[in-house]
Amino acid sequence: MKIVFPIPMICYIYFLVVNNQISAWDLIALLSTIIGTTIVGFSKNKLGVKHSWAGYSKQNISEIEKTGIYAIVRHPLYTGIYIACFGTFLFVIQRVVNNPIIFIIYIISISFVVTFLYISSKKESVALKERFGEEFAQYEREVPAFIPRLFLRKEEDYDIRAE
Repeated sequence: MKIVFPIPMICYIYFLVVNNQISAWDLIALLSTIIGTTIVGFSKNKLGVKHSWAGYSKQNISEIEKTGIYAIVRHPLYTGIYIACFGTFLFVIQRVVNNPIIFIIYIISISFVVTFLYISSKKESVALKERFGEEFAQYEREVPAFIPRLFLRKEEDYDIRAE
């Protein structure tokens, strides 16, 4: 994975270098890439020493991180990478005719990256559930995996009682 992960970014940079003009879509793509990268940075910083490339293999974790960005999304690192990948895709898709071979390499590698991250998130969740039991299961029920809630919800807001 560490070998494949930079390939989409290299393709993106290739198209940046050979690009002759900037469109509105390019600005949206750049903004998406910046936002995704920023989310990754904040998430990694929040985890600190608890972070590992495949989080489920980290053995010295004594608690689940549930504050900050981790209060609104369980896998913000992956979410940030997905957002950044979306930005690169917006940019690269417009240039498929410039170099179809580079585009195909990009699509194959970005598909691999997205799939790997999804599988890793599932393995990480299973390992954390095994390690932390009901505490992680409750966190999993309350906090979505990849798409953050716009508003933090309170448990009592969903208390439905028959009257």
